[in-house]
Amino acid sequence: MAAFAMTSPLSKELRLAAQEFVLTLLWVFVSMDAHLSATTCLASCGRQGAMKPCPPPTLNVQVSLATGFAAAVANGLAFRKAEEDRSAENFGGQFNPAVTLALALRGSMPLKRAVVFVVMQLLASLLAALLALVAVGRPCLQDNFHMAMQQTILPAGSRLLLHVLLSMVIIFVPIWAHDRHKSMAVPVLVGFSYIACSLTGLPQLMDVPNLLRTFGIFLIGVRNWSMVWTTALGSLLAAPLVVLLDMLIFREPTNGTMKEEETIYHIVYGIALVDQPKLLHHFVVTGCYEKVAPEMSGQRMPRPESCVMPVGGFAGWAPGAILWDMPIYAGVPVGKGVGIVAFHVQVHYTDGDVYPGTISKDGIRIYYTPTLRNQTVDSVSTIGIGTHPRMLVPPSKDRYFLTRTCTVVDPCQSADCQGKVWSRPIVSVFYHAHLLGVAMYQSLTRGNTTWDLGSQSRWHYDDQAMFPLMSRNLTVQAGDVIQSTCIFDSQGRTEATPMGLNTWDEMCFTQVNIARPSADPIVGFGCGGPMWEGDLQVTEDAFHVATLHPIDQAENAWQATSYGQATRFLPKNQRDCQQMACRERGEWDDDCCGLKTETSCADGLTKIETNDICWQGFGFTAHYTCCAHAENSSENSFAAGAENGFRGGSWMLLLSVFGLLH
Repeated sequence: MAAFAMTSPLSKELRLAAQEFVLTLLWVFVSMDAHLSATTCLASCGRQGAMKPCPPPTLNVQVSLATGFAAAVANGLAFRKAEEDRSAENFGGQFNPAVTLALALRGSMPLKRAVVFVVMQLLASLLAALLALVAVGRPCLQDNFHMAMQQTILPAGSRLLLHVLLSMVIIFVPIWAHDRHKSMAVPVLVGFSYIACSLTGLPQLMDVPNLLRTFGIFLIGVRNWSMVWTTALGSLLAAPLVVLLDMLIFREPTNGTMKEEETIYHIVYGIALVDQPKLLHHFVVTGCYEKVAPEMSGQRMPRPESCVMPVGGFAGWAPGAILWDMPIYAGVPVGKGVGIVAFHVQVHYTDGDVYPGTISKDGIRIYYTPTLRNQTVDSVSTIGIGTHPRMLVPPSKDRYFLTRTCTVVDPCQSADCQGKVWSRPIVSVFYHAHLLGVAMYQSLTRGNTTWDLGSQSRWHYDDQAMFPLMSRNLTVQAGDVIQSTCIFDSQGRTEATPMGLNTWDEMCFTQVNIARPSADPIVGFGCGGPMWEGDLQVTEDAFHVATLHPIDQAENAWQATSYGQATRFLPKNQRDCQQMACRERGEWDDDCCGLKTETSCADGLTKIETNDICWQGFGFTAHYTCCAHAENSSENSFAAGAENGFRGGSWMLLLSVFGLLH
């Protein structure tokens, strides 16, 4: 267990406490020394007559700028952008008991850690005062602050009120910028807030609105209590007021449970809580349309049949990925209104035998709100192979591919859509494979124009990020053709690798994320088309795989559902088959891979007996399918096949999202 020695809770807390001590020392000393440097004209400071008037009129500006710049540096040295983790340990340097108290009150950091942080801050303030005392001597320090006392200052009550207001600004700025808006500019905003509040506070309070700048000077006997108590009390009052206003303005549940009366929430963000990075493989999150029994909440259990609902499409995490990575104006709906009342989290580990006895505390944190965002993000897997008993990656291949040609169908079938072109902006793309995955390609073709959809010629399992495409202003429309491809390198394997859940198995997921108005009931899009495998040569461009290696030359090919799962194996003499609008007992078939009963095919199509096993995580026998053979593959019969088959694929997607919700 030595490998985990430096990740123990105690060592982590010590590191965070030491970090806060150093950053507080940096800020307090720079802010204090800026005041001393601006008043070296005092006789006790050794330069009498060197500067007139004394103190100079730029004193407040000098001190405010130095204080703000030091605050930006101290916050930035410990800051991580909110997209990675919005917990308090990545909040950046706090160097203010009021900020620490506010974070503790709103549940962003443990109370014990907050107490340790405040103690570290007070000790750092004392050390900074001692360093200043050694640097300039007691007479210089006393004259500096005595000079400040000679100026006209506000009455005690007014000072207290101003301290409360300025402290609230200093607390609000980093909390809202970091937690609420996921801004990467938090350190800059923290610096500006200190500059603004110092420019306001120095002329009227003779101090910066932060207890730590005065506390150390008070302890060494240079400043009296009358100048300290208003700062201390103002900080104590400001912190709970900020937390109260934050709760009133955002009204987000903080107890992790959803209120029954709220029908729909939007997931706006999620983070992976990684405790064992050497062992954690990935998370998969699905929604449940039935509540989990209270005694089973948080317990290990097989996935119930009610917990197969997509949460914004494929929702998961792997190294390099971010849960629900989307624009700040968009969300993913959950709650009673959409039929998702619980979550099922599937956790995959690897190399557990290498570290026996390890106890995992891995998990996820979901941020959600009843204040619905204007846009909703839908994720569509053009390829979604998580497991398949008949799909194998052969050994000793350097560029083995799995690809799919997918034609987007018009999901808008109502009268309101007649004459309109269905179109949605593309937000991002996401790819997933296991250890053999080395490249991912995806393109969208409309007419004679082809756009690249975030292809990755070098892809690695340890960096499975979402690839944003918003800046390119791309859209997906009905009739577009999406080509999606996973490339595998199996040169290090001596046996075939199956598609499965184990780390040493493989997967292939290619995902397109689109945005829609939250009030729009049309979810995602469907697409129809087969997938096939093959072997690319080193000199061949995988972006053109469908042209270089067409499906009629492939040894292995499958029909596919509109959400990217492979179903019926396609022999070469059946590859002109189209996905039909299969019907059984008046209802849509499970995934249109075939017909269970002897139902008539559409006009111009021939029924073929297959007796094949359709695979969708479950198994059933499809006895028949419908094909458009060469002898009757006229333009009219092909159009009938496309109309019936692809529209059926669209309904399949809608059923997967809505059919379980009511």
